Amino acid sequence: MVIVLTGLLVASAYGSSRSLSALFVAFFVWLYIDSLYIKTSPQGFLDNVEKTYKKSWYGLNLRFKDKEELVRDYNETIARIHAKSDFPKLQGTTDIYSYDQSYLLASGNIWNPRPIFQSYSVYTPALAEKNREHLIGSNAPDNLIFKVQTIDGRLPQMDDGASWPVILSSYAPDRMMDDYLLLRKKKINQDLSPTVVSKEKYAFGNVVAIPDGKKPVFLKVYIKPSFIGKIANTLFKPSQLWITINLENGSSRNYRMISGMIETGVLLSPLVENTQEFGILFGGAKYLDHKKVKSFSIDTKGERRLWITEYEVEFVALDLPSQPEVLRLYGIERLELIAPTTKILHAEHCDGSIDYFNGESPAPAKFSAKSLLTVNGWLAKSAENGQIPESVKLVLSATDGRHYLLKTRKTLRPDVGSYFKKKELGASGYEATADVSGLHGNYTLGLAYEENGIMKLCPQFNIPTQFNGR
Repeated sequence: MVIVLTGLLVASAYGSSRSLSALFVAFFVWLYIDSLYIKTSPQGFLDNVEKTYKKSWYGLNLRFKDKEELVRDYNETIARIHAKSDFPKLQGTTDIYSYDQSYLLASGNIWNPRPIFQSYSVYTPALAEKNREHLIGSNAPDNLIFKVQTIDGRLPQMDDGASWPVILSSYAPDRMMDDYLLLRKKKINQDLSPTVVSKEKYAFGNVVAIPDGKKPVFLKVYIKPSFIGKIANTLFKPSQLWITINLENGSSRNYRMISGMIETGVLLSPLVENTQEFGILFGGAKYLDHKKVKSFSIDTKGERRLWITEYEVEFVALDLPSQPEVLRLYGIERLELIAPTTKILHAEHCDGSIDYFNGESPAPAKFSAKSLLTVNGWLAKSAENGQIPESVKLVLSATDGRHYLLKTRKTLRPDVGSYFKKKELGASGYEATADVSGLHGNYTLGLAYEENGIMKLCPQFNIPTQFNGR
């Protein structure tokens, strides 16, 4: 639409036949871009126009006819937004990552925004540096409300990625609020001691190995558009870049990549895909060993000639803080050794599954873990009858006869209820995360449920599990 408006301005300013030609060119370029990305239909266009002017007319009427109703409408909207997040009133100033600023404004806290206040808009190194400098300056916010969230299938840690090391060194986790992590500024910042490990050049499609080592890896990639790409970028959207990340556990992820954002650096290994994993970084990178990255490759889904296909990669190793005590904030449970006298019965029948294990879905037939064990799925005594247990437990059985018990948290599984057409099964979900860094050797993982104080072990879950605790 900006292209069409520019054409209109040129035509109105000069009024020549050439200007009119420029307007037609601008119009057809807009149609071409719209057909590839937005795909506006005539009805959609009319609906958009109607909504725009209808809201404007409604607002104008309120301002002239009933100003008190306008105030009431505003207050009701603020209350409705605040009810969705229910952020507490914090001492000092606060900023929120990566977006959702409306929740912070509705909470009544003092907002101290970074210069580019929505992280998905930090497209260039210069913008990323402005936001990073805000965090290390004298006017840095006292609190951060942090959530790992991105748009358009992007690599999650790419949004404001240059600020992540500063956040990890200058702030400390205080609590989890739903899927938000509350961080408070520390009096003394911890030096992360970044060390440049290597700089190498690669080409699109090359598999790039991550340097060996126990420290987290911060990555900078320098990719530039070609001469044709610069011209295309002026008139159209350039072909998209994608990064394929290969984890040491054998699984892979594909994410969209923005060249200007990854140039400022991202924490690539361990791979952080949600807020809990970001919070676990404060406890020590070893707890995310199951998300260590083995290699990656970069390519484009469009014309390669729009980019200089040879790019430079800089690897930087970081010394992240290690505060194991913060793990309690993320619902990480302790394993409970079951007394030998405890009676565990075998259930005649169970329905359910283990859907996710340490970042892998579907869960593999054999498990292996070093520091954290994260499992979720669903369990029912009888899916046919819609019967769910009071509570679900994970049972780890060692070869020497010892048994460990892990409590799980209930989660909603409307998909299960819908599949079996039993609404009761919508509450059949479970999830659990445990610190297993003290375990070593071979175990069998099973599922059990508690009913009237009696533990019943489900017959179908006997999964070989190996722990390599340190």
